[in-house]
Amino acid sequence: MVKGRWLIALGVVAASLQGRAARGQDAAVTALSSTDFTLTISPVVGPSTQAALTADQLANFFSLAQCACPTNIVVGLSISDTA
Repeated sequence: MVKGRWLIALGVVAASLQGRAARGQDAAVTALSSTDFTLTISPVVGPSTQAALTADQLANFFSLAQCACPTNIVVGLSISDTA
C-alpha cells in the first residue's frame, strides 16, 4: 500500500511539472519603440573616455578619413525608465 501511495505522489508531482508554458503580462502592454532607446558613442582618447558624440559629430566621426585610422570607442545602449 505504501508503494501505491508513493507512485500516486510521484504521478501528481510529474503532472504538476508538466504545467503550462510561461506567459507574459496580460495587462495593457505597449510595444517598445525607437524613442525608448538611446545609443551613445564616445571616443576613447588616452586613458579616458570623452563625452558622447552629437549627431553632427557622428557624421564626421564615421567619415572615410576617420575610418582609415585605428580608433577606440565606447558604445552604450540604454532604455528609458518609462519603457
